[in-house]
Amino acid sequence: MTDRTTWLRIRVRAGWLLLACGILAFAASLVLARANPDFPWNLRILGGVGIVIGGVGVGMVARYRPAISNDEVARRLIVEERDERGVLIRRRAGQRAYWVSAILVYVGLMWASFASNGDLPALEGDLLWNCLVIAFLVPLFVYLSSVIVDERRT
Repeated sequence: MTDRTTWLRIRVRAGWLLLACGILAFAASLVLARANPDFPWNLRILGGVGIVIGGVGVGMVARYRPAISNDEVARRLIVEERDERGVLIRRRAGQRAYWVSAILVYVGLMWASFASNGDLPALEGDLLWNCLVIAFLVPLFVYLSSVIVDERRT
């Protein structure tokens, strides 16, 4: 077994572990919601975290597992991940996504502040859930679109 194969197997194991943790978190949210409907906080957040963690795990398994058996695919994958240009593009896209998420969280905090004064509706129920979804999906979209645009430009 080569260092390349060991590196890939570690990534695949990490993907399976993340998938299992995601399923466990999602199942825990379902069980807790069924066992105690008056739980003090919204269990959909735990379920959402489980879905995200499980999705990351599936992505890792789908990306690295085929490369274990094919040496050429493994070589290309490792070179692609360690390519300086690709790393720079991903870091730049991550910085853009961070700033977008920071602005969204700031807007959410300001909303909560104004809501405590009665100037805006309170962030609760479906409005809170929609704000959290936006705070997650918009930076993700910014990251993915930044990677795609920067890949095409360079």
